[in-house]
Amino acid sequence: ESNKNLGDSSFKAPALNHASLSIVKKYYAGNYYLYYQKTDGSSNIIKTPFVINEQPNGELIVQSVSEGHRYLGKVMSMRDGCLYINCQNLDFEEMEQYVFNIGLETNPEVLFGVSTTVSVKERLGVALKNVLVKQKQPDEAFESQPEIEIPFSKTYSSNTEEAIIVNYLKKSVANIIKTMSCCNL
Repeated sequence: ESNKNLGDSSFKAPALNHASLSIVKKYYAGNYYLYYQKTDGSSNIIKTPFVINEQPNGELIVQSVSEGHRYLGKVMSMRDGCLYINCQNLDFEEMEQYVFNIGLETNPEVLFGVSTTVSVKERLGVALKNVLVKQKQPDEAFESQPEIEIPFSKTYSSNTEEAIIVNYLKKSVANIIKTMSCCNL
């Protein structure tokens, strides 16, 4: 019977299956820089460490610091060419969900995606364009690196990783999608 009442249905989020877990561990674990535009109305980009690593229990954990807030999360699934990650803000009541387009890539350098979260000042739902850039060299102190704030006005004299991503976000439209509060019709 396909017309069941939704209230009668039970939903259980699927776990990351063994094959997907192996793929993510092999190709996507590592140190990244996460780039995104701030939601405070400024034309500034945040660049912050974003780490996907395997824990002793086999889980894939995500760690990041964003605008002074610590995030801890878990790789939830890999489906339809996308990597799904849920993160909890450890400093106040907020969750952030990421979806990164990975396709069939097995040697990712740059991942494009979006995240949904709550704006810090307005406390409204927002969606943010995100860019993850995988770092080629291991760095034991990577997780403790501070985030940096980069103004759109910054100019670069060479095509560094940061210059390419910042210029991409500068030229991009709809880096931030803001929602409104609920209302009556």
